[in-house]
Amino acid sequence: RPGRPDPFPGHPPLLTGGGGGGARPPPKKERGGRRGGLNVAAGPRSGRGDDEGGGGATVYLVSCVKEKRATRSRAKELYTSPWFRKAREYVERTGQPWFLLSARHGLLDPESMIRPYDRSLEAMARAERRRWADRVLRQLDAHVGASDTLVVLAGQLYREFIEPDLRERKVSVEVPLKGMRIGEQLAWFDRQRPRDHQAGAAMDDLLD
Repeated sequence: RPGRPDPFPGHPPLLTGGGGGGARPPPKKERGGRRGGLNVAAGPRSGRGDDEGGGGATVYLVSCVKEKRATRSRAKELYTSPWFRKAREYVERTGQPWFLLSARHGLLDPESMIRPYDRSLEAMARAERRRWADRVLRQLDAHVGASDTLVVLAGQLYREFIEPDLRERKVSVEVPLKGMRIGEQLAWFDRQRPRDHQAGAAMDDLLD
């Protein structure tokens, strides 16, 4: 995508599942221990953090939802539920890199062009969800370093295998919505808004 800055300079391109003209070639394997997840022996590879004297990047993962547009769209615009709109607004306001967790495509760049699909983790057997998680972990391996922090905005089935594997590799994982019901999650997103945006956003929600 010409003109769009790479949030992870120097990294292999993200596998987007073929939404925008075919999947990109997979990254070359690096030396170091790997077991279906982050290659933490290779050190941080976020393009930021230790090299700049900081503690690593913060990367957000947002789950897909059932409600979608009927036409091919950018991934960040395909999903239309109130929950997803609030989650997208929240992560974009942080200015940090983020990806989507898609039941069909695995890890998705928000700018990827994809078609609507009907696939969910709920409909997958446990073994299939394990394979899906392994795919996501391999994709994350190219974009997240061991010193980075992953903030996961997703339900239990999305985190089922990914979260424990990341923690086993000593990757910092935060799940701010854990244990909340959907209404509580929506309220949590509202509380994160700057005060001067809350009134206008509440009115927009009423008009949706």
